Amino acid sequence: LPRGMWALRRHVLRARPDVVVAFMHSTYVPVALALMGSGVPVVASEHIDAAHFRARPLQRRAVQFALRFCALKTVPTAAIKAEQPASMTAMTRVMENPVDLDAFPPQAPDAADKVILSAGRLMAQKDFPTLIEAFSRIAPEFPDWSLRIVGEGPLRADLERIIAASPYADRISLPGMARNMVDEYARAGIFVLPSRYESFGLVTAEALACGRPVIGFGDCLGTAMLIEDGTNGLLLEPKQDRAAALANGLRRLIGDEDLRARMAQAGPASVARFSPDHILAGWEFLLAKLVTGETDPESMPGREGILS
Repeated sequence: LPRGMWALRRHVLRARPDVVVAFMHSTYVPVALALMGSGVPVVASEHIDAAHFRARPLQRRAVQFALRFCALKTVPTAAIKAEQPASMTAMTRVMENPVDLDAFPPQAPDAADKVILSAGRLMAQKDFPTLIEAFSRIAPEFPDWSLRIVGEGPLRADLERIIAASPYADRISLPGMARNMVDEYARAGIFVLPSRYESFGLVTAEALACGRPVIGFGDCLGTAMLIEDGTNGLLLEPKQDRAAALANGLRRLIGDEDLRARMAQAGPASVARFSPDHILAGWEFLLAKLVTGETDPESMPGREGILS
């Protein structure tokens, strides 16, 4: 084992924990390998869609190998669990992500807020070029609306070139990281996450908690689990032209202030189940059962709403 993994193993064996939880494959792969044969159970908590591994065969093989040495795997949604190979079903549990609802209180909608907001790491997964193209298609119809994409990442230069090529570049901003996302949600009329895949759309959940109507794609599992189409937002079917589908969705919401207001009102209640108290109770229950050796769902009565 590499030196760092030996050091981790020595530290864990000195601490003698009941269980080790490692989040994301970049962490649980080395942790599982470092602790194999130690007798310390490892819980691998994955927070990425299986789509991430389609073009990364080496990562996929490393994950498959490391999971042999894990006691359980957790994923944030039932849809992600359904993606797991049949051999992984028995050891996989759904543990949803918490959202600090107190930190993202509902914000009263304001008809003057004519900002389309998106947020996330500037990377291919998020598909911000599609959002920029969709905005450019509807911009002539709604000259008082603007687009704001908050975040940083390796594709900043590419996105800056795409924005510069748009005839509406003066209405598209790329401000970098935000110090206070609540303020960002508060000044937005619509929140959009154009991601091609997500295991859980955390910024989407935050926007809903703040009472913002949201738009996303139905083929993105982490988005589809949060948006109730027509109730708290629009869940789009991309078909062959993602930009056209997104432009149509934006056109529909921008053109209907009453619909935006109804969706905004429905947002906070739609994410109430992600409160930290509820999610942490599920983790406590899971870890207690793991330590006592009771990890079979049949031995876990009464927790169907937390653990599956």
